[in-house]
Amino acid sequence: MSETDLQLQIMNLVQSRGGYSINVMSASKDGVHDTIHCYKGRFLSIEVKIGKNQPSDLQLVNGLATIQSGGIAACVWDLETVKYLLDTLDEKVNLISTPKGFNKFFEMFKQTPKLPRL
Repeated sequence: MSETDLQLQIMNLVQSRGGYSINVMSASKDGVHDTIHCYKGRFLSIEVKIGKNQPSDLQLVNGLATIQSGGIAACVWDLETVKYLLDTLDEKVNLISTPKGFNKFFEMFKQTPKLPRL
């Protein structure tokens, strides 16, 4: 499966559950995540990866900016992670207690002492 295939599956999933989704094909800013969503009134920014690919430093910085602004940023390698995220929002569960790998941005930034400003 390609990143594009997974992006489309994610968008279809969010839309099928009543959310709004856009696929970022080109952005005026480097590091913008692949898909942007609004679900249950929450801003979701999702970077999609396949295999052993990892988010770039700019993608991590943009993920942190999203989190610091009250949104949700995630780097995902599969559709199941997005299903878990949406289920969590549906249940209004505290998003800080997530399974390992769910919000890789959050975990990576806990180990980063100082980040560049956007």
